[in-house]
Amino acid sequence: MNDETMERKQTSFWNGWLARWGAHHFDNPARRHKAAPFFDRLENLLRPASVVLDLGAGTGFVTMECLADPRVARVIACDLSAEMLDHLQRKAEKRGFGERLELCCADAASTGIEDDSVDVVVAYGMLHETADCAAVIREAGRVLG
Repeated sequence: MNDETMERKQTSFWNGWLARWGAHHFDNPARRHKAAPFFDRLENLLRPASVVLDLGAGTGFVTMECLADPRVARVIACDLSAEMLDHLQRKAEKRGFGERLELCCADAASTGIEDDSVDVVVAYGMLHETADCAAVIREAGRVLG
């Protein structure tokens, strides 16, 4: 299977995920508790006016935490699924974070984001879903300032 076919299959799967399971799976408060060590480390990386890129943002598990931190100027939420990103946009607007959120519907290995334009890159729970982990890591390095 070539990369383009794989990407179409993944996009189709994640777009359908929201309809089948609902966002409650990703937005479950118990999930935040289990991820506490991750969020503790992330908090140490954030500085005033940080720009964060959330690769595989989905419904915004990490994105919303970052937007709630006043040190974060902007979060770029990148995901293959436009449906997930639409859900995230509505959620961010409901909490008053809409203006600090930028959506990027793209493959994590090729985001199209400008070189050296972000301060922190997060890829929480998504690398195992990618066709080429090394390409995603290279992309993260490219966009980090």
